[in-house]
Amino acid sequence: MEHETGTVDWLLELLWLRPELTLAVVFVALFVIWWGMGRKLDKAPASKVHSDEETPQVTLPGGIHDGWFDGLQNRLNDFGAADSPFAKNFETIRKPLLGGTAEKSIAAMDVVSKEDAATGRALRTESDQHLLGAAIASIAAGDLELALQNMEVAVQHFSLAIEMIPFGHDALMAESLNKFGIAQYRSGQIENFDKAVISLRRALKLTERTSGPNHPDVASVLNNLAMLYFEKGDAGTARPLYERALKIDEAASGKDSLAVATDLNNLGLLLKHQDLLEEAEPVLNRALSIKEMLYEPGHPSLVTGLRNYATLLRAMGREEEAEALDLRIS
Repeated sequence: MEHETGTVDWLLELLWLRPELTLAVVFVALFVIWWGMGRKLDKAPASKVHSDEETPQVTLPGGIHDGWFDGLQNRLNDFGAADSPFAKNFETIRKPLLGGTAEKSIAAMDVVSKEDAATGRALRTESDQHLLGAAIASIAAGDLELALQNMEVAVQHFSLAIEMIPFGHDALMAESLNKFGIAQYRSGQIENFDKAVISLRRALKLTERTSGPNHPDVASVLNNLAMLYFEKGDAGTARPLYERALKIDEAASGKDSLAVATDLNNLGLLLKHQDLLEEAEPVLNRALSIKEMLYEPGHPSLVTGLRNYATLLRAMGREEEAEALDLRIS
């Protein structure tokens, strides 16, 4: 100890007498400290596996922390899922993750997700059944109101059906839109014309998509849409719609079918309205001929065909032929 003490005293005295040595020693000491710390950092593992006692450092998109969980709860609330099983089991899922065991949390979320999905699908199926039943009942009620000429009430029924029909039932939606458009227009309010056209055009697109562009149901919607334009005075827009409906029905139902007779009658009346009497005559004549094949004398549809053709003949100055048809009507 005496030797050590003497040596220390000697060094202190030397440093006191030689200040430049003091600075050198301080510099060397700092260098050694710096070098030693660097060595420790180099030897540290690249990624540290924490023990159960350490604070977990879990890294996920956005970081996992209390704020992240708050945001997750807010999402549940924002999307109306605050009462979902996931929300009810939130703390059970949160604790293992904050405790450093992400796998347990993920597994718990997976279980909740699958169970919730199964329950949701079952409830959605049941819900769809209720909604479909309500929609079909509303369509039927609307049909009856149409038959009774209660157009405004019919509009309400078809509107409810459109609201109730679940996603994916395009054929039923097209039917409802088609009938809604007709009821809207026939309600007699001028402002309903645009609504009716929009509804029928939606029905046309859906019917084309579900049944194909040349299906008889497409022809039916085309006829209704053409009728709207015709009665509104837009014969130029109505004519190609009637002509397309006629081609579809001729191909699908046969040239002498009732659907073709209806198309011919509608097209003939449009041509007559445009004063294209020479074009209208063979069209209405053919419509009448088909009805004569399909109906017994005195049938309302046949009588309508006779009357329409007789009116055209009079407009063309063919009075004797028109009178002969009048006799058949009476």
